[in-house]
Amino acid sequence: MWVLSGIGVPLVISFFSWVRGIRKQKHERVTQVVASYKSIYKNDGSRLGCLIPAGIHTLKNDAEVRDVFSKLMQLEPYHPLRQWNNDVQKIGYIKFFTSVFNTGQSLNKKNISEHIENLSK
Repeated sequence: MWVLSGIGVPLVISFFSWVRGIRKQKHERVTQVVASYKSIYKNDGSRLGCLIPAGIHTLKNDAEVRDVFSKLMQLEPYHPLRQWNNDVQKIGYIKFFTSVFNTGQSLNKKNISEHIENLSK
């Protein structure tokens, strides 16, 4: 039994180190997008137009996008997607932002409904 515990301890330590590394990478991705957004927003002032250039489409999953939105709403009380959030959330944030990025268009109030409609089909 003591032999197994000698092998098990390094294995458990390795596992927790791996999990911590994953969380650190997630935190770094979210922090980078938030910092880019703040920089672009200061200069441009259009929330929707700042999301793609800030790299929101580079996040790994919808949970990371929600983390970004949570941090952005600490800057301003309004959700960056405003009234379109529920529709985009139904599509999936990553699917939506990746699709918008792949079109080469910027996201704005005039074209967001079109993007939502195309992805809802």
